[in-house]
Amino acid sequence: MSRKATIVFISIFLFCLVEGISSASEWTPLITLKEKTLSYLASLEGKIISVSSENIVIDIGKREGANNGMRLKVLRQGIPFYHPVTGELVGNAEVPVGVVEITETGNIISKCRVISGEAKEGDIVRSSGQNTRVLFYQDDSVDYFLGDAYYRELKKSGLVVLVDAPIEPMNKEQLLRLAGEKKTEMIIALSSEIEGGIILKQTLMWKDGSVVSTDKVLIPREMIAKLREENKFFLTPQNEALLRFSIPIDAENLTVTDIDGDHNLEMIISTDTDIYIYRYDIDLELQGRIKGKTTEEIIWLDTADLNRDGKRELVVSTISDKRDHVYSYVYRVIPPNSIQGDFRLEKLWQTEGFVRVLNNGLIYQKYSPVDGYTGPIRRVVYNNGDFSIKEEIKEFPPIINIYDFGEMRDNNGDIYYLYIDDEAYLNLLNPEGLVLWRSSNNLGGFKRSFDKGAAPIIVEMGKWHIKNRIVTEKTHALVVKKEPLIKQARTIWYKNSQLLLVWIASGILQQSVIIESISGEVLDYAVFDNKVAVLSKPLFGLKAKNILKGKNPFGTYVQIFSIKGG
Repeated sequence: MSRKATIVFISIFLFCLVEGISSASEWTPLITLKEKTLSYLASLEGKIISVSSENIVIDIGKREGANNGMRLKVLRQGIPFYHPVTGELVGNAEVPVGVVEITETGNIISKCRVISGEAKEGDIVRSSGQNTRVLFYQDDSVDYFLGDAYYRELKKSGLVVLVDAPIEPMNKEQLLRLAGEKKTEMIIALSSEIEGGIILKQTLMWKDGSVVSTDKVLIPREMIAKLREENKFFLTPQNEALLRFSIPIDAENLTVTDIDGDHNLEMIISTDTDIYIYRYDIDLELQGRIKGKTTEEIIWLDTADLNRDGKRELVVSTISDKRDHVYSYVYRVIPPNSIQGDFRLEKLWQTEGFVRVLNNGLIYQKYSPVDGYTGPIRRVVYNNGDFSIKEEIKEFPPIINIYDFGEMRDNNGDIYYLYIDDEAYLNLLNPEGLVLWRSSNNLGGFKRSFDKGAAPIIVEMGKWHIKNRIVTEKTHALVVKKEPLIKQARTIWYKNSQLLLVWIASGILQQSVIIESISGEVLDYAVFDNKVAVLSKPLFGLKAKNILKGKNPFGTYVQIFSIKGG
Protein backbone atom coordinates (compact mmCIF):
# COMPACT_ATOMS: atom_id res chain seq x y z
CA MET A 1 0.00 0.00 0.00
CA SER A 2 1.40 3.45 -0.91
CA ARG A 3 2.13 6.04 1.77
CA LYS A 4 -0.68 8.26 0.47
CA ALA A 5 -3.14 5.35 0.50
CA THR A 6 -2.04 4.43 4.01
CA ILE A 7 -2.69 7.96 5.25
CA VAL A 8 -6.13 7.96 3.64
CA PHE A 9 -6.93 4.58 5.23
CA ILE A 10 -5.83 5.74 8.69
CA SER A 11 -7.84 8.97 8.32
CA ILE A 12 -10.98 7.02 7.39
CA PHE A 13 -10.40 4.58 10.26
CA LEU A 14 -10.03 7.39 12.81
CA PHE A 15 -13.10 9.16 11.44
CA CYS A 16 -15.17 5.98 11.76
CA LEU A 17 -13.78 5.37 15.24
CA VAL A 18 -14.75 8.83 16.47
CA GLU A 19 -18.14 8.62 14.79
CA GLY A 20 -18.75 5.34 16.60
CA ILE A 21 -17.66 6.77 19.93
CA SER A 22 -19.71 9.90 19.47
CA SER A 23 -22.89 7.91 18.94
CA ALA A 24 -22.37 5.74 22.04
CA SER A 25 -24.80 5.79 24.94
CA GLU A 26 -22.58 8.11 27.00
CA TRP A 27 -23.53 10.93 24.59
CA THR A 28 -27.21 10.45 25.49
CA PRO A 29 -27.76 14.12 26.54
CA LEU A 30 -26.84 15.39 23.06
CA ILE A 31 -28.81 12.66 21.31
CA THR A 32 -31.85 13.40 23.50
CA LEU A 33 -31.64 17.10 22.65
CA LYS A 34 -31.18 16.33 18.96
CA GLU A 35 -34.22 14.04 18.87
CA LYS A 36 -36.35 16.62 20.65
CA THR A 37 -35.28 19.28 18.14
CA LEU A 38 -35.86 17.12 15.08
CA SER A 39 -39.27 16.04 16.36
CA TYR A 40 -40.55 19.52 15.44
CA LEU A 41 -39.45 18.95 11.85
CA ALA A 42 -40.84 15.42 11.41
CA SER A 43 -42.56 14.54 8.15
CA LEU A 44 -46.35 14.75 8.65
CA GLU A 45 -49.35 14.96 6.34
CA GLY A 46 -53.06 15.24 7.03
CA LYS A 47 -56.20 17.27 6.36
CA ILE A 48 -58.13 20.07 7.99
CA ILE A 49 -61.33 18.56 9.31
CA SER A 50 -62.97 21.68 10.77
CA VAL A 51 -62.48 25.44 10.93
CA SER A 52 -63.96 27.79 13.54
CA SER A 53 -63.25 31.28 14.79
CA GLU A 54 -61.25 29.77 17.69
CA ASN A 55 -59.46 26.79 16.20
CA ILE A 56 -58.51 24.82 13.15
CA VAL A 57 -58.65 21.06 13.72
CA ILE A 58 -56.47 18.63 11.74
CA ASP A 59 -56.58 14.83 11.62
CA ILE A 60 -53.02 14.41 12.94
CA GLY A 61 -52.24 13.75 16.61
CA LYS A 62 -49.60 12.43 18.96
CA ARG A 63 -49.95 9.02 17.34
CA GLU A 64 -48.43 10.43 14.14
CA GLY A 65 -45.80 12.47 16.00
CA ALA A 66 -47.53 15.85 16.24
CA ASN A 67 -46.02 18.34 18.72
CA ASN A 68 -47.18 21.68 20.03
CA GLY A 69 -45.25 24.34 18.17
CA MET A 70 -44.89 22.44 14.90
CA ARG A 71 -45.70 24.36 11.75
CA LEU A 72 -47.32 22.91 8.66
CA LYS A 73 -47.94 24.30 5.22
CA VAL A 74 -51.57 24.53 4.09
CA LEU A 75 -52.09 23.27 0.53
CA ARG A 76 -55.26 23.45 -1.53
CA GLN A 77 -56.10 21.23 -4.46
CA GLY A 78 -55.95 23.09 -7.75
CA ILE A 79 -56.62 22.18 -11.35
CA PRO A 80 -56.58 18.45 -12.29
CA PHE A 81 -53.74 16.86 -14.29
CA TYR A 82 -54.59 14.32 -17.03
CA HIS A 83 -52.27 11.89 -18.78
CA PRO A 84 -51.41 13.37 -22.21
CA VAL A 85 -51.90 10.03 -24.01
CA THR A 86 -54.55 8.05 -22.08
CA GLY A 87 -56.47 11.02 -20.79
CA GLU A 88 -56.70 9.46 -17.34
CA LEU A 89 -56.74 11.67 -14.25
CA VAL A 90 -53.24 11.73 -12.76
CA GLY A 91 -53.91 14.06 -9.83
CA ASN A 92 -54.50 17.65 -8.82
CA ALA A 93 -52.02 20.49 -8.46
CA GLU A 94 -51.42 21.67 -4.91
CA VAL A 95 -51.39 25.40 -4.29
CA PRO A 96 -49.77 26.71 -1.06
CA VAL A 97 -52.26 29.02 0.68
CA GLY A 98 -51.00 29.38 4.26
CA VAL A 99 -49.14 28.13 7.33
CA VAL A 100 -50.61 26.82 10.59
CA GLU A 101 -49.02 26.08 13.97
CA ILE A 102 -50.13 23.24 16.25
CA THR A 103 -51.25 24.62 19.63
CA GLU A 104 -52.82 21.56 21.27
CA THR A 105 -52.36 17.88 20.49
CA GLY A 106 -54.64 14.91 21.13
CA ASN A 107 -54.03 11.30 20.26
CA ILE A 108 -55.61 11.46 16.80
CA ILE A 109 -56.41 15.16 16.22
CA SER A 110 -54.73 18.50 16.94
CA LYS A 111 -55.81 22.12 17.20
CA CYS A 112 -53.94 24.82 15.27
CA ARG A 113 -53.77 28.56 14.73
CA VAL A 114 -53.18 30.36 11.45
CA ILE A 115 -49.72 31.90 11.14
CA SER A 116 -50.14 33.26 7.63
CA GLY A 117 -52.53 32.99 4.71
CA GLU A 118 -55.77 31.07 5.18
CA ALA A 119 -57.08 27.59 5.88
CA LYS A 120 -60.33 25.84 4.89
CA GLU A 121 -61.92 22.52 5.68
CA GLY A 122 -60.55 19.86 3.35
CA ASP A 123 -57.19 21.60 2.79
CA ILE A 124 -54.05 19.46 3.06
CA VAL A 125 -51.50 20.18 5.82
CA ARG A 126 -47.92 18.98 5.45
CA SER A 127 -44.52 19.54 7.05
CA SER A 128 -41.41 19.57 4.91
CA GLY A 129 -39.70 16.75 6.84
CA GLN A 130 -36.23 17.47 5.44
CA ASN A 131 -33.87 20.19 4.18
CA THR A 132 -35.24 22.77 6.61
CA ARG A 133 -32.78 25.65 6.79
CA VAL A 134 -31.84 26.27 10.43
CA LEU A 135 -29.66 29.04 11.85
CA PHE A 136 -27.27 27.48 14.39
CA TYR A 137 -26.02 29.85 17.10
CA GLN A 138 -23.92 29.11 20.17
CA ASP A 139 -22.83 31.97 22.39
CA ASP A 140 -19.35 32.15 23.89
CA SER A 141 -20.47 30.42 27.10
CA VAL A 142 -20.79 27.11 25.21
CA ASP A 143 -17.74 24.86 25.15
CA TYR A 144 -16.41 24.76 21.57
CA PHE A 145 -16.18 20.96 21.44
CA LEU A 146 -19.64 20.49 22.96
CA GLY A 147 -21.28 22.89 20.50
CA ASP A 148 -19.39 21.31 17.63
CA ALA A 149 -20.41 17.78 18.68
CA TYR A 150 -24.09 18.81 18.78
CA TYR A 151 -23.72 20.57 15.42
CA ARG A 152 -22.38 17.35 13.87
CA GLU A 153 -25.13 15.24 15.45
CA LEU A 154 -27.79 17.48 13.85
CA LYS A 155 -25.99 17.56 10.53
CA LYS A 156 -25.65 13.77 10.52
CA SER A 157 -29.46 13.42 10.61
CA GLY A 158 -29.77 14.76 7.07
CA LEU A 159 -33.02 16.52 8.00
CA VAL A 160 -31.67 20.03 8.37
CA VAL A 161 -29.43 22.40 6.47
CA LEU A 162 -27.42 24.18 9.16
CA VAL A 163 -26.37 27.78 8.62
CA ASP A 164 -23.68 29.06 11.00
CA ALA A 165 -24.15 32.22 13.02
CA PRO A 166 -21.10 34.08 14.41
CA ILE A 167 -19.87 33.01 17.86
CA GLU A 168 -20.29 36.44 19.42
CA PRO A 169 -22.91 38.09 21.65
CA MET A 170 -26.19 38.35 19.74
CA ASN A 171 -29.59 39.19 21.17
CA LYS A 172 -32.91 37.86 19.90
CA GLU A 173 -33.48 40.78 17.54
CA GLN A 174 -30.05 40.30 15.96
CA LEU A 175 -30.65 36.57 15.54
CA LEU A 176 -34.02 37.16 13.89
CA ARG A 177 -32.50 39.70 11.53
CA LEU A 178 -29.71 37.27 10.64
CA ALA A 179 -32.24 34.47 10.10
CA GLY A 180 -34.04 36.70 7.62
CA GLU A 181 -30.82 37.51 5.79
CA LYS A 182 -29.79 33.85 5.64
CA LYS A 183 -33.32 32.76 4.63
CA THR A 184 -33.63 30.21 7.44
CA GLU A 185 -36.94 28.91 8.80
CA MET A 186 -35.82 28.09 12.33
CA ILE A 187 -33.20 29.21 14.88
CA ILE A 188 -31.29 27.03 17.35
CA ALA A 189 -29.75 29.23 20.06
CA LEU A 190 -27.40 27.55 22.56
CA SER A 191 -25.97 28.83 25.84
CA SER A 192 -24.60 27.13 28.93
CA GLU A 193 -24.06 27.59 32.65
CA ILE A 194 -22.21 25.77 35.41
CA GLU A 195 -24.49 24.06 37.94
CA GLY A 196 -23.22 20.73 39.25
CA GLY A 197 -21.97 20.12 35.74
CA ILE A 198 -22.46 21.94 32.48
CA ILE A 199 -26.09 22.79 31.73
CA LEU A 200 -26.55 23.11 27.97
CA LYS A 201 -29.57 25.30 27.25
CA GLN A 202 -31.35 25.44 23.91
CA THR A 203 -33.98 27.87 22.69
CA LEU A 204 -35.72 26.75 19.52
CA MET A 205 -37.67 29.42 17.67
CA TRP A 206 -39.20 30.10 14.28
CA LYS A 207 -37.90 32.89 12.08
CA ASP A 208 -40.65 35.26 13.31
CA GLY A 209 -39.46 34.91 16.93
CA SER A 210 -42.13 32.50 18.13
CA VAL A 211 -40.46 30.19 20.66
CA VAL A 212 -41.07 26.49 19.93
CA SER A 213 -39.35 25.09 23.02
CA THR A 214 -36.72 25.77 25.67
CA ASP A 215 -34.77 22.75 26.84
CA LYS A 216 -31.91 21.97 29.22
CA VAL A 217 -29.66 18.92 29.43
CA LEU A 218 -26.98 18.15 31.99
CA ILE A 219 -23.61 17.45 30.38
CA PRO A 220 -21.29 15.49 32.68
CA ARG A 221 -17.82 17.00 33.06
CA GLU A 222 -16.26 13.69 31.99
CA MET A 223 -18.15 13.95 28.69
CA ILE A 224 -16.57 17.35 27.95
CA ALA A 225 -13.10 15.94 28.65
CA LYS A 226 -13.74 12.98 26.33
CA LEU A 227 -15.15 15.21 23.62
CA ARG A 228 -12.06 17.39 23.72
CA GLU A 229 -9.74 14.40 23.56
CA GLU A 230 -11.58 12.49 20.85
CA ASN A 231 -12.36 15.51 18.70
CA LYS A 232 -8.68 16.16 18.25
CA PHE A 233 -9.06 13.87 15.23
CA PHE A 234 -11.36 16.47 13.67
CA LEU A 235 -8.90 19.28 14.24
CA THR A 236 -6.93 18.27 11.18
CA PRO A 237 -4.26 20.92 10.63
CA GLN A 238 -5.24 23.15 7.74
CA ASN A 239 -2.69 23.96 5.06
CA GLU A 240 -4.94 25.23 2.31
CA ALA A 241 -6.66 28.57 2.74
CA LEU A 242 -10.24 28.97 1.53
CA LEU A 243 -9.33 32.40 0.16
CA ARG A 244 -6.08 34.32 -0.22
CA PHE A 245 -5.70 38.05 -0.82
CA SER A 246 -2.58 40.07 -1.55
CA ILE A 247 -2.54 43.41 0.30
CA PRO A 248 -0.29 46.04 -1.34
CA ILE A 249 0.43 47.81 1.97
CA ASP A 250 2.77 47.24 4.89
CA ALA A 251 -0.08 46.12 7.17
CA GLU A 252 0.26 45.48 10.91
CA ASN A 253 -3.18 44.91 12.45
CA LEU A 254 -6.44 43.29 11.39
CA THR A 255 -10.00 42.81 12.57
CA VAL A 256 -13.16 41.52 10.85
CA THR A 257 -16.62 42.75 11.81
CA ASP A 258 -19.74 44.55 10.61
CA ILE A 259 -18.45 48.00 11.48
CA ASP A 260 -21.16 50.13 9.85
CA GLY A 261 -24.29 48.14 10.74
CA ASP A 262 -25.23 47.17 7.17
CA HIS A 263 -25.09 43.40 8.00
CA ASN A 264 -22.09 42.87 5.72
CA LEU A 265 -18.62 42.06 6.97
CA GLU A 266 -15.80 44.56 6.73
CA MET A 267 -12.13 43.73 7.09
CA ILE A 268 -10.29 46.56 8.81
CA ILE A 269 -6.54 46.62 8.31
CA SER A 270 -4.08 49.20 9.62
CA THR A 271 -0.54 50.17 8.75
CA ASP A 272 1.63 52.12 11.17
CA THR A 273 -0.50 55.21 10.62
CA ASP A 274 -3.47 54.58 8.33
CA ILE A 275 -6.66 52.50 8.52
CA TYR A 276 -8.06 50.72 5.47
CA ILE A 277 -11.64 49.40 5.33
CA TYR A 278 -12.34 46.56 2.92
CA ARG A 279 -15.65 44.98 2.01
CA TYR A 280 -15.20 41.22 2.62
CA ASP A 281 -17.02 38.62 0.54
CA ILE A 282 -15.47 36.26 -1.99
CA ASP A 283 -13.10 39.13 -2.72
CA LEU A 284 -11.70 42.14 -0.91
CA GLU A 285 -12.91 45.50 -2.16
CA LEU A 286 -11.31 48.63 -0.73
CA GLN A 287 -14.08 50.86 0.63
CA GLY A 288 -12.03 53.61 2.18
CA ARG A 289 -8.75 54.79 3.66
CA ILE A 290 -8.54 56.90 6.80
CA LYS A 291 -5.24 58.70 7.25
CA GLY A 292 -3.82 58.85 10.75
CA LYS A 293 -1.26 61.11 12.39
CA THR A 294 2.28 60.73 11.08
CA THR A 295 3.55 61.28 14.64
CA GLU A 296 1.69 58.21 16.01
CA GLU A 297 2.07 54.51 15.17
CA ILE A 298 -0.88 52.15 15.56
CA ILE A 299 0.03 49.29 17.92
CA TRP A 300 -3.38 47.69 18.63
CA LEU A 301 -6.74 47.43 16.86
CA ASP A 302 -10.02 46.14 18.30
CA THR A 303 -13.77 46.46 17.79
CA ALA A 304 -16.72 46.10 20.18
CA ASP A 305 -20.22 47.46 20.68
CA LEU A 306 -19.23 49.46 23.75
CA ASN A 307 -22.26 51.76 23.91
CA ARG A 308 -24.73 48.92 23.12
CA ASP A 309 -26.29 50.67 20.13
CA GLY A 310 -26.02 47.62 17.88
CA LYS A 311 -22.98 48.98 16.02
CA ARG A 312 -19.36 48.25 16.78
CA GLU A 313 -16.91 50.97 17.69
CA LEU A 314 -13.28 50.96 16.56
CA VAL A 315 -10.69 50.88 19.36
CA VAL A 316 -7.19 52.07 18.44
CA SER A 317 -4.03 52.38 20.55
CA THR A 318 -1.01 54.29 19.23
CA ILE A 319 2.50 55.16 20.39
CA SER A 320 4.12 58.52 19.65
CA ASP A 321 7.16 58.64 17.37
CA LYS A 322 9.29 59.85 20.30
CA ARG A 323 8.00 56.94 22.45
CA ASP A 324 7.04 59.37 25.20
CA HIS A 325 3.25 58.80 25.03
CA VAL A 326 0.70 56.10 24.25
CA TYR A 327 -2.70 57.39 23.16
CA SER A 328 -5.89 55.34 22.83
CA TYR A 329 -9.10 56.22 21.01
CA VAL A 330 -12.65 54.95 20.64
CA TYR A 331 -14.17 55.87 17.27
CA ARG A 332 -17.57 55.58 15.70
CA VAL A 333 -17.14 54.65 12.04
CA ILE A 334 -19.31 56.80 9.77
CA PRO A 335 -20.04 55.11 6.41
CA PRO A 336 -20.07 57.08 3.16
CA ASN A 337 -23.18 59.05 2.15
CA SER A 338 -24.19 61.36 -0.67
CA ILE A 339 -22.30 64.27 0.91
CA GLN A 340 -19.26 62.50 2.34
CA GLY A 341 -17.99 59.97 -0.20
CA ASP A 342 -15.63 58.10 2.15
CA PHE A 343 -15.59 56.46 5.56
CA ARG A 344 -14.92 58.82 8.45
CA LEU A 345 -14.04 58.39 12.11
CA GLU A 346 -15.96 60.24 14.81
CA LYS A 347 -13.94 60.30 18.04
CA LEU A 348 -16.00 59.26 21.07
CA TRP A 349 -13.19 59.09 23.62
CA GLN A 350 -9.46 59.64 23.97
CA THR A 351 -7.08 58.84 26.81
CA GLU A 352 -3.38 58.45 27.52
CA GLY A 353 -2.42 54.81 28.08
CA PHE A 354 -3.23 51.40 26.61
CA VAL A 355 -6.74 50.05 26.05
CA ARG A 356 -8.01 46.70 24.86
CA VAL A 357 -11.37 44.99 24.34
CA LEU A 358 -12.02 42.13 26.76
CA ASN A 359 -15.38 40.36 27.17
CA ASN A 360 -17.05 43.07 25.06
CA GLY A 361 -15.86 45.81 27.40
CA LEU A 362 -12.75 47.95 27.69
CA ILE A 363 -9.76 47.55 29.99
CA TYR A 364 -7.01 50.10 30.55
CA GLN A 365 -3.38 50.31 31.76
CA LYS A 366 -1.03 53.27 32.10
CA TYR A 367 2.07 53.74 29.94
CA SER A 368 5.52 54.54 31.22
CA PRO A 369 8.23 55.72 28.77
CA VAL A 370 10.76 53.92 30.95
CA ASP A 371 9.03 50.57 31.59
CA GLY A 372 6.27 50.39 29.00
CA TYR A 373 3.36 49.03 31.07
CA THR A 374 2.91 50.43 34.55
CA GLY A 375 0.29 50.19 37.26
CA PRO A 376 -2.69 47.84 37.52
CA ILE A 377 -5.16 46.96 34.77
CA ARG A 378 -8.39 48.90 35.26
CA ARG A 379 -11.91 48.66 33.96
CA VAL A 380 -13.32 51.31 31.58
CA VAL A 381 -17.03 52.02 32.07
CA TYR A 382 -19.42 53.58 29.55
CA ASN A 383 -22.36 55.53 30.95
CA ASN A 384 -24.66 57.97 29.13
CA GLY A 385 -22.18 58.90 26.44
CA ASP A 386 -19.11 59.09 28.69
CA PHE A 387 -16.20 56.71 29.14
CA SER A 388 -14.42 56.69 32.49
CA ILE A 389 -11.51 54.69 33.92
CA LYS A 390 -12.56 52.94 37.11
CA GLU A 391 -11.09 50.72 39.79
CA GLU A 392 -8.36 48.12 39.47
CA ILE A 393 -9.54 44.68 38.36
CA LYS A 394 -8.34 42.71 41.38
CA GLU A 395 -9.34 39.36 39.89
CA PHE A 396 -6.44 39.53 37.43
CA PRO A 397 -3.11 37.93 38.39
CA PRO A 398 -0.69 40.71 39.45
CA ILE A 399 2.06 39.71 36.98
CA ILE A 400 0.08 40.24 33.76
CA ASN A 401 -0.04 43.31 31.55
CA ILE A 402 -2.83 44.39 29.24
CA TYR A 403 -1.73 42.65 26.02
CA ASP A 404 -0.22 39.55 27.69
CA PHE A 405 -3.20 37.33 28.39
CA GLY A 406 -6.57 35.77 27.71
CA GLU A 407 -9.21 34.47 30.14
CA MET A 408 -10.16 30.79 30.01
CA ARG A 409 -12.34 28.30 31.89
CA ASP A 410 -11.92 24.60 32.41
CA ASN A 411 -14.78 22.11 32.24
CA ASN A 412 -15.60 22.84 35.91
CA GLY A 413 -16.13 26.52 35.13
CA ASP A 414 -13.02 27.64 37.04
CA ILE A 415 -11.21 30.69 35.64
CA TYR A 416 -7.59 30.52 34.49
CA TYR A 417 -5.37 32.93 32.58
CA LEU A 418 -3.39 32.14 29.47
CA TYR A 419 -0.27 34.28 29.71
CA ILE A 420 2.68 34.96 27.38
CA ASP A 421 5.74 35.92 29.44
CA ASP A 422 8.66 38.11 28.39
CA GLU A 423 10.57 35.06 27.18
CA ALA A 424 7.71 34.27 24.79
CA TYR A 425 6.69 31.12 26.69
CA LEU A 426 3.04 30.24 27.13
CA ASN A 427 1.88 29.91 30.75
CA LEU A 428 -1.28 28.84 32.53
CA LEU A 429 -1.97 30.92 35.65
CA ASN A 430 -4.53 30.74 38.40
CA PRO A 431 -6.11 34.03 39.57
CA GLU A 432 -3.40 34.43 42.25
CA GLY A 433 -0.72 34.38 39.54
CA LEU A 434 0.66 30.93 40.35
CA VAL A 435 2.15 29.29 37.26
CA LEU A 436 0.43 25.91 36.86
CA TRP A 437 2.01 25.05 33.53
CA ARG A 438 4.66 26.48 31.20
CA SER A 439 5.32 25.45 27.60
CA SER A 440 8.51 23.54 26.85
CA ASN A 441 9.19 25.73 23.80
CA ASN A 442 8.61 29.42 23.30
CA LEU A 443 6.21 30.89 20.77
CA GLY A 444 8.97 32.39 18.65
CA GLY A 445 8.63 36.08 19.38
CA PHE A 446 6.29 39.03 19.82
CA LYS A 447 4.06 41.26 17.75
CA ARG A 448 6.14 44.38 18.53
CA SER A 449 9.03 45.21 20.89
CA PHE A 450 10.26 48.59 22.15
CA ASP A 451 13.34 49.66 24.08
CA LYS A 452 12.77 50.65 27.69
CA GLY A 453 13.79 54.19 28.57
CA ALA A 454 12.64 57.35 26.82
CA ALA A 455 16.07 58.88 26.24
CA PRO A 456 19.26 57.30 24.82
CA ILE A 457 21.37 55.82 27.62
CA ILE A 458 24.56 53.82 27.79
CA VAL A 459 23.25 50.90 29.84
CA GLU A 460 20.78 48.57 28.07
CA MET A 461 17.52 48.60 30.05
CA GLY A 462 15.81 45.84 28.12
CA LYS A 463 12.59 45.85 26.14
CA TRP A 464 8.86 45.82 26.67
CA HIS A 465 6.66 43.87 24.28
CA ILE A 466 3.28 43.85 22.65
CA LYS A 467 2.39 40.16 22.67
CA ASN A 468 0.65 38.36 19.83
CA ARG A 469 -3.12 38.37 20.07
CA ILE A 470 -4.79 35.61 22.11
CA VAL A 471 -8.41 34.95 21.13
CA THR A 472 -10.36 33.10 23.83
CA GLU A 473 -13.85 31.59 23.68
CA LYS A 474 -14.42 30.64 27.33
CA THR A 475 -12.97 27.11 27.30
CA HIS A 476 -10.49 27.30 24.43
CA ALA A 477 -8.11 29.79 22.88
CA LEU A 478 -6.13 30.46 19.73
CA VAL A 479 -2.43 31.29 19.98
CA VAL A 480 0.19 32.14 17.36
CA LYS A 481 3.48 30.24 17.23
CA LYS A 482 6.24 31.51 14.92
CA GLU A 483 9.35 29.72 13.68
CA PRO A 484 12.37 32.05 13.36
CA LEU A 485 14.67 31.75 10.38
CA ILE A 486 17.47 31.02 12.83
CA LYS A 487 16.44 28.46 15.43
CA GLN A 488 16.66 29.41 19.12
CA ALA A 489 16.62 33.10 18.17
CA ARG A 490 13.86 35.69 18.11
CA THR A 491 14.40 37.81 15.04
CA ILE A 492 12.49 39.95 12.60
CA TRP A 493 12.62 37.11 10.06
CA TYR A 494 10.33 34.11 10.29
CA LYS A 495 10.10 31.07 8.00
CA ASN A 496 6.55 30.13 8.90
CA SER A 497 3.90 30.33 11.61
CA GLN A 498 1.20 28.13 13.13
CA LEU A 499 -2.11 28.77 14.81
CA LEU A 500 -2.65 26.59 17.90
CA LEU A 501 -5.92 25.65 19.60
CA VAL A 502 -5.41 25.24 23.36
CA TRP A 503 -7.68 24.11 26.21
CA ILE A 504 -7.40 22.97 29.82
CA ALA A 505 -7.61 19.33 30.92
CA SER A 506 -6.85 18.30 34.54
CA GLY A 507 -5.02 21.56 35.17
CA ILE A 508 -2.74 21.01 32.17
CA LEU A 509 -2.87 23.04 28.99
CA GLN A 510 -3.53 20.82 25.98
CA GLN A 511 -2.87 21.98 22.45
CA SER A 512 -3.48 21.02 18.85
CA VAL A 513 -2.22 22.65 15.66
CA ILE A 514 -5.24 24.01 13.82
CA ILE A 515 -3.42 25.81 10.97
CA GLU A 516 -0.15 24.02 10.35
CA SER A 517 1.98 26.14 8.06
CA ILE A 518 1.51 29.82 7.27
CA SER A 519 4.39 31.14 5.22
CA GLY A 520 6.37 33.88 6.96
CA GLU A 521 5.24 35.73 10.10
CA VAL A 522 1.67 36.02 11.37
CA LEU A 523 1.13 39.67 12.27
CA ASP A 524 -2.48 39.48 13.44
CA TYR A 525 -5.65 37.44 13.02
CA ALA A 526 -9.40 37.65 13.60
CA VAL A 527 -12.02 34.94 14.19
CA PHE A 528 -15.48 35.22 12.59
CA ASP A 529 -18.23 32.85 11.39
CA ASN A 530 -16.16 29.71 12.21
CA LYS A 531 -13.36 31.08 10.08
CA VAL A 532 -10.13 32.86 10.83
CA ALA A 533 -8.57 35.66 8.79
CA VAL A 534 -4.77 35.63 9.09
CA LEU A 535 -2.60 38.63 8.26
CA SER A 536 0.95 37.50 7.45
CA LYS A 537 4.18 38.86 6.08
CA PRO A 538 6.40 36.68 3.84
CA LEU A 539 10.03 35.93 4.70
CA PHE A 540 12.15 39.11 4.52
CA GLY A 541 8.90 40.95 3.76
CA LEU A 542 9.32 40.15 0.06
CA LYS A 543 6.82 38.63 -2.35
CA ALA A 544 9.14 36.89 -4.81
CA LYS A 545 6.38 36.37 -7.39
CA ASN A 546 5.77 40.10 -7.52
CA ILE A 547 9.42 40.73 -8.41
CA LEU A 548 9.09 38.40 -11.41
CA LYS A 549 5.90 40.22 -12.45
CA GLY A 550 7.50 43.64 -12.15
CA LYS A 551 5.20 44.57 -9.24
CA ASN A 552 5.88 46.07 -5.82
CA PRO A 553 7.55 43.15 -3.94
CA PHE A 554 6.63 44.46 -0.49
CA GLY A 555 3.30 43.86 1.21
CA THR A 556 1.29 41.36 3.18
CA TYR A 557 -1.23 38.58 2.70
CA VAL A 558 -4.66 37.92 4.17
CA GLN A 559 -5.70 34.27 4.16
CA ILE A 560 -9.08 32.85 5.22
CA PHE A 561 -9.09 29.40 6.87
CA SER A 562 -11.96 27.28 8.14
CA ILE A 563 -11.80 26.33 11.83
CA LYS A 564 -15.11 24.44 12.03
CA GLY A 565 -14.66 20.79 12.95
CA GLY A 566 -16.65 17.93 11.43
